[in-house]
Amino acid sequence: MWFRKQKSEPTTPGEHYAVPSDVSSDLTAIGKELSRLEESARWSSQNQFEQGKFWRGCNLALGIPATLLGLGGGGAAITDLLPALVVGAATLGAAALTGIMTVLGAERRARTAQTCADAFHDIQDDARRMLLVDLRSSDSLSARDDLRALTDRYSETRHTAEAPAGLFYRRARKNLSRGGQTFAIDHPQQTSPTP
Repeated sequence: MWFRKQKSEPTTPGEHYAVPSDVSSDLTAIGKELSRLEESARWSSQNQFEQGKFWRGCNLALGIPATLLGLGGGGAAITDLLPALVVGAATLGAAALTGIMTVLGAERRARTAQTCADAFHDIQDDARRMLLVDLRSSDSLSARDDLRALTDRYSETRHTAEAPAGLFYRRARKNLSRGGQTFAIDHPQQTSPTP
C-alpha cells in the first residue's frame, strides 16, 4: 500500500576515506578527523542539494500559475472578454499564490540551500585532498591548523544552512547509496574481456 513505510536503506551508503597507511602515527588522529569531516560534509552537501531542488520546484509550481493567472486576469480585465467574477477570481488566485510564495520564501530557501550545498561540497573536496594527498607531507602543527580552518568553515556553513526535513535526508541517503558523489577511481574497475 502507498502509505506503508518502505524498507529502510543502509544508513551508511558509499564508502569513507580511510587514513592512508603511510601517514605517520602522530598524524593518524588528524587523518581520522579529516575522514569524519569529509563524510559529514558529503552528507550535508547532499541534504542541501536535495533541499534546494525541492524549493526550486515549489517556486516554479507556485510562480508559473500565479503569473498565468495574473496575466490572464489582467488581460481579460482590459479587453472585457470575461465576466468580472472570473477576472476577480483569477486575480485573487494569483494574489493567493504570490502570498504563499512570499510566506514560504521558496526562492530564498532554494538559493540558500544551493549556496550551502556548494560550500559543504567544497569542504568535502578539501578534506579528501588533505587526507589523501597533503597529510603525508605535513607536520602535525600545520596539519592541525589546516584541520581547524576546515572545521571552522564547516561549522560556519552548518550554522547558515537550514536543517533538512526527513524527506531531504531520505532522498540524500538514496542518492548516496546509489553511488552519488563517488568517483570511478575510488572503485575497482570492472572490465569485460574483449572478444
